[in-house]
Amino acid sequence: MPTKLGDRMQLGVTLLELVVVIFIISVIIALSYPSFMSLRASPSVEAKRLASVITYLNDTSSNRRETNILTIDFKKKALRWETYDGKKQMSFKFLNSVLLPSKGEVKEGELQVFFDREGLSELFAAYFAGNGKTVTLIYNPFSRRVSIEPGRVDLTAN
Repeated sequence: MPTKLGDRMQLGVTLLELVVVIFIISVIIALSYPSFMSLRASPSVEAKRLASVITYLNDTSSNRRETNILTIDFKKKALRWETYDGKKQMSFKFLNSVLLPSKGEVKEGELQVFFDREGLSELFAAYFAGNGKTVTLIYNPFSRRVSIEPGRVDLTAN
């Protein structure tokens, strides 16, 4: 803003104007950040998201002593689950198949995974592939841990 100081005119911005502009830019960046992160989707990122869901459902089921169901819909490319805090949904792009000993390897249709009062009681493997990368998510019911391994890990071999 031009200000008159004696006979000279000074051009410049005040500190307040600068702070307002920086604030507006930071709000725009904060609002657009999730959109940019989805562009960076990869099999590893998707596997980590599913690992979080499995851990959450496992812990919620065993802590609250209730049964929760994870539905994997390969046609709609979506995961759905409902717990005491409501219904949730997450889409996926790189999940190719899921292996459960009780159902075998499932690649299409809908699969329901039950988390009973003790949590998930059987081995669970999910295979993700895309962008030239393959990863395997493995849930071990004995240690109750989820791990993500590079490549496709064959759990059916003896």
